[in-house]
Amino acid sequence: MAHLTCNFFSKSLMRTVDITVILPTDKYVASDPHYQPPKTFKTLYLLHGIFGSTTDWIIGTRIAAWAAEKNLAVVMPSGENKFYVDRPDSLEYFGEFIGKELVDFTRRTFPLSTKREDTFIGGLSMGGYGALRNGLKYHETFGSIVALSSALLIDDILVSTYDHPNLLGNRHYYESIFGDLSKLKGSDMDYYALIDGLKKEDIPHIYMACGDDDKLRKQNDAFHQYLTKKGIPHEYQTGPGGHDWVFWDTFISKALAWWDECIAAHKAAGAEYIVVPSMRKISTLKDLQTYCRYFNEVGARCAAAVMKFGYHNHSREFEKIEDKVMLDYMLENTDPDKVLFEMDVYWTVMGKASPVDYFKKY
Repeated sequence: MAHLTCNFFSKSLMRTVDITVILPTDKYVASDPHYQPPKTFKTLYLLHGIFGSTTDWIIGTRIAAWAAEKNLAVVMPSGENKFYVDRPDSLEYFGEFIGKELVDFTRRTFPLSTKREDTFIGGLSMGGYGALRNGLKYHETFGSIVALSSALLIDDILVSTYDHPNLLGNRHYYESIFGDLSKLKGSDMDYYALIDGLKKEDIPHIYMACGDDDKLRKQNDAFHQYLTKKGIPHEYQTGPGGHDWVFWDTFISKALAWWDECIAAHKAAGAEYIVVPSMRKISTLKDLQTYCRYFNEVGARCAAAVMKFGYHNHSREFEKIEDKVMLDYMLENTDPDKVLFEMDVYWTVMGKASPVDYFKKY
């Protein structure tokens, strides 16, 4: 496992910056002396919390071991205490640095995949906010967001005071980061507004987690509930722990393992297929397109493990949404090399459709 520290001149920040990089180009597999690493690596851009540095994740978690296991490159920049947002008045564009310049530089410098589905952004606390903000703002670049114990503090920031003794309650500090606080809501620093401004099919997949004893639990619960209300596919996990490295060490591992664990468990049991039997009630084609994209991504993971991923219908898939039969839309908007369809003949007939006609057409 190559562990690199390098610096380069950032035009977004107008200074030389340091980054820490984990790169499994030298991975040794004892059981396979002829093992060759992939030509390009999936990449996780991993952001630290307030008061942190580029080495926080290395010191606080087993990220290096998990990166080696999963052939994942990890890039860890410094966000100082600036919440990873742009500050035009000080010529510090931390958001642009994370979402564009850092990605461009590392792709030119290291053997990293340029595919959206291979490019992830994650972080904890302040970095969890930064991952959500920049993952949504630069959604063309990032396919997934991992947000742990995220500092989703907009409402708290708006009631901060100038005489508060602590940094994270002081209005002077927040104004130095976010500018005019009266304009914060609805801006590109507002995670709710970013969600509202995107088409559902363009939103990266979101994984969130927060500890039962974390003081930020209420804010993370609220954002999870908002995503659920909006019909945004995401994963939200909670568990024992607070705002600490024990929790983050546990849940960054869970985030990396997520579908991979499911696929590995099925494969170990001798299964050749993973089939999803249903989905939540859909009311728009945009929602259905989001599911199609999600199924394609899961299907790609299954294919990489030499397994097949599919969907099993019931009768409601033959209902129409915006004059389009749901099952037809799904068949036409998923990749047949990644997603198969297991037709339930009984439920097809109950849905007043002909299984024979579908077999002939598709």
